Formats: sequence, structure tokens, C-alpha cells
Amino acid sequence: MVELFTGEPLFPGNNEQEQLELIMELCGIPPNSLIDRCRKREYYFDVDYSPFLIEDEEVGILRIPDSKKFEKVI
Repeated sequence: MVELFTGEPLFPGNNEQEQLELIMELCGIPPNSLIDRCRKREYYFDVDYSPFLIEDEEVGILRIPDSKKFEKVI
């Protein structure tokens, strides 16, 4: 619904890492039980369930989980 309202993708990631960071920036870190079931967990999360955050060097952005509010996105 947000994408229909704004005409823009809600999570416009260029790859899996960026897509996951965009989702976590708005929705927070997924529950540990969900992370445990992920096949690619070791690529994106530490052993203590902390996400690996990678700064986008092109624009200088480090996306922090739960740092965006839904109201500001729309």
C-alpha cells in the first residue's frame, strides 16, 4: 500500500545486504528465532544476532536498525 501511495519502492535495495539493511532500518532486527531459521544467517548476522552493517561508501550512509519511523517514510 505504501508503494501505491508514494509511487516509490519502500525498500529499494540494490542487493540482499542493502535490502535487509533497509528493512531493518524501518522494522528493526528480526527475532532471534527467525534469524536461526535463515539459510544465509552467517552472511548477515553475528553469533550474538547483531547484524553486520556496511556503510554505503557511494553516499556515505550507515543504516541503523529501527532508526526510521514509518510516518516519515510516507
